[in-house]
Amino acid sequence: MIGQTISHFKILEKLGEGGMGLVYKAHDTTLDRVVALKFVSASATSDALTRERLEREARACAALNHPNIMTVYEFGETDDRNYIAMEFLEGRALQDLLKEKQFELPEILDISLQVLDGLDAAHAKGIVHRDLKSANIMLDSHGRAKIMDFGLAKLAQASMLTQAGSTVGTIAYMSPEQARGEEADHRSDIYSLGVVLYQLLTGQLPFSYPHQLAIMYAVVNEEPKPLRDLQPEISPELELIVLKAMAKETAKRFQSCAEMARSLLELGADVGTGSSLRKRFRHLFEGAAAVPAEASSVRGAPWFSRYANLKYGIPALAIVLAVAYAVVKMLPFDHKGESEERKLAKVHVDRAIALMKDNKAELASQELQSAIEKDSTYAVAWTNLAALNVRAKRFDVAGEQARRAVALDRKNSGVLYNSAYILEEVGKDEEALVWYKQAIENDPSFTEAYSALGNLYIKMSRPTDAVEILLKCEQLNPPSESSFLLYKNLGKAYLALQRYDKAREHLERSLELRPDWPETLFLLASVYEALSMTKESIARWQQYASIEKDPAKQAEALRRVEQLKNKSH
Repeated sequence: MIGQTISHFKILEKLGEGGMGLVYKAHDTTLDRVVALKFVSASATSDALTRERLEREARACAALNHPNIMTVYEFGETDDRNYIAMEFLEGRALQDLLKEKQFELPEILDISLQVLDGLDAAHAKGIVHRDLKSANIMLDSHGRAKIMDFGLAKLAQASMLTQAGSTVGTIAYMSPEQARGEEADHRSDIYSLGVVLYQLLTGQLPFSYPHQLAIMYAVVNEEPKPLRDLQPEISPELELIVLKAMAKETAKRFQSCAEMARSLLELGADVGTGSSLRKRFRHLFEGAAAVPAEASSVRGAPWFSRYANLKYGIPALAIVLAVAYAVVKMLPFDHKGESEERKLAKVHVDRAIALMKDNKAELASQELQSAIEKDSTYAVAWTNLAALNVRAKRFDVAGEQARRAVALDRKNSGVLYNSAYILEEVGKDEEALVWYKQAIENDPSFTEAYSALGNLYIKMSRPTDAVEILLKCEQLNPPSESSFLLYKNLGKAYLALQRYDKAREHLERSLELRPDWPETLFLLASVYEALSMTKESIARWQQYASIEKDPAKQAEALRRVEQLKNKSH
């Protein structure tokens, strides 16, 4: 694209690539200025609703005018590609600088107050960042901190699991409520800044496990290692400020950026920087900017959470099983007394399932509509139709269709299972939990439902509950074709609990039953890494790469192999 003109921007050079797409340095020919032009990837804006949300959030962020926030100039679309024109910054991300230097305390206080100042201005307008981290804070040559990517975090989540090396870093800054899949408000940004401050002071992240599930579990359930254990020269007062910002419960954190700023400014007085900092940030010290009740109103898709993509994998190599093209499970059905309408509806559903296997979604949808016209009470038709709508990203419609199926046939465990699966896909985890449990209650031998329920518990940061329900299934039921899923999820739960020996035991058992299941290999490679079994980990990464069909994931696995080989030398 170098040299091309897009709208009124002439592309000069490529600056980088991230979870949202490509970023170029460009010349604004209308206003004669240099800008950063971010082209949002098609995968992040694959439907009209998401594009509308991107435009709304970009315009909201363009209204922010603050020296510590990167300015958004324009949102546009050309050739079916969305772009955002932003302020071009000559500087480096804090994440990169941290690899090269140890910041002194006066610098740390200065950077933290600048970020708090920018956040405070955004929060006052009801805008929450939701993905604050050292990679999203840039320092220019004059030491000015600029917060990047305001309002875009929700969309970045949709593709962040495919970005090599980005997932664990992002999750390390995530607040506990975000890890649980809950909505984030301004206090989530305060938590994330606490993590950045922890990193600036100690040179490391508070939870630095090499595995995504372990980090998420720690964020929700563990306390960070005391800062003074890592850097004894840190004052007790400063340690308390950081730990308060990172409190698990939002009510125990600083309730505004101004409140946190005042604590840092009072501390600054003790290290000889208080006078100059207090002059610069007087507006924060003297009074908190009001945070409106609608502080979380600028939101991304309500069905999506960071944890949603963890259902089938861990960092950068998530294994995604498309529910829309899986054969929807149907349990044995008593055909006695079936009406002619039901018989005809079943014929259409059988045709639809065959078409779904061949990825012929439109024809499958037509068959399912015909099935419903013949018999609108046939719950299996509704669950299949809901699955197609999930694949087409019509999530609200899919959720309603899944609920209708449950209402029509609560005794059919297959219907309950599939409806729960679909509701989980559209982000309704609590509802899904209810129907997985009901499916098991109706049919205690339903191994797939136990496995899905265990997986959901892991996703909801409840790995102990996952272990309990999965072990119960193992005790109640003899081995079956689905047992490999049971053992795979037991291994996944133990991995989240950092019980690596147990995780290894069950994952190896799963692999014996199904040697070609990619996620099992992925998880086992991760467990071997945790156990410092480098040779075994390399072998599993190589095996995973040999059966993974996604070229990007293959490449990432092979890069991991090279990293481990280099590390072992």
